Amino acid sequence: QATPVDHEHTKLQLGMKNLQRGMKAMRPMLRDFEGNQATIITTLESMESSLVEGFAETPPRPEKEMTDSEWAQYQVMYKQKLHSTLGALLEMELAAHKGDGETVITKYRELGRHKKDGHGTFKLD
Repeated sequence: QATPVDHEHTKLQLGMKNLQRGMKAMRPMLRDFEGNQATIITTLESMESSLVEGFAETPPRPEKEMTDSEWAQYQVMYKQKLHSTLGALLEMELAAHKGDGETVITKYRELGRHKKDGHGTFKLD
């Protein structure tokens, strides 16, 4: 069971910061996929580890009124979003290992949209 936390510098917060740094770092690297392939893979692996480490936590309970059932559903949906994000990162890593820069770039863009959706739903920013 995930543990809700609301103090600073939790594994979840640090992991989300690492994801954000990884996304920013990867953007210029994608312009020269072949030249940066190994670094892209290393960055993706770091981002994946951050998600796994933060999985035991959930964001703080929203301030809006929620029943216990709604809160439980919120936590499950949050975990689903993390799993989905991890799946996207793994797809990118697999494509990178195969040398498929086009797929990595396409998945990178999808991940950016995925991030915005998650932040809107779970207020991670």
